[in-house]
Amino acid sequence: MQGTGGPLGDDPGWRRDVGGFVAGPQKAGAPGVAPLVQLRMMLVVFTIGLLGCGVVTLVVAPADDGEGLAAPVAAGVVLAVGVAGWLLTPLLSPRLDCSTAATLVATYRTRFFLRMAIAEAAALAGFAVALVAYQPWPYFLGLAFTLIGFVRAAPTTRNLARDQDVLSVAGCAHPLAETLRMAPPPTAVS
Repeated sequence: MQGTGGPLGDDPGWRRDVGGFVAGPQKAGAPGVAPLVQLRMMLVVFTIGLLGCGVVTLVVAPADDGEGLAAPVAAGVVLAVGVAGWLLTPLLSPRLDCSTAATLVATYRTRFFLRMAIAEAAALAGFAVALVAYQPWPYFLGLAFTLIGFVRAAPTTRNLARDQDVLSVAGCAHPLAETLRMAPPPTAVS
């Protein structure tokens, strides 16, 4: 998505952020990298890691008609974790604190990682169940829940706009995307 201008500030979108990450030597935690770019890069890295887990699942838990966990039980466990994650995410997600630009960035980052962790639980449960069931499909069921959770947590232009609307109603003076795009000042090493 391209930049929006307006109340979100200038967000050039994922193409530049992720493309720069793939093409350049930047590291997610490198000094001077804007928090929004860091979070987008982390989302890509987590997603690639989960897809790699899928390959491992296919190798480690090949379909076997042996004495594995029954399919309804396996599906029930993964579905329960996935649905619980969807229900708990709004309850456990902290509100964004707009008192200063730094606290806005910190609370956004905390909320992002908390949402990612909750979403990832379904894939991890699916992986564990796949190993017990001797079937790879529970992992991919959990992965579906996880990827939907990742989309809901992702710092996309649409999600940033939704958060900005909430912040604007609360009287926040800091434009979210612009604040997240500001590179932190370099820290002095003593």
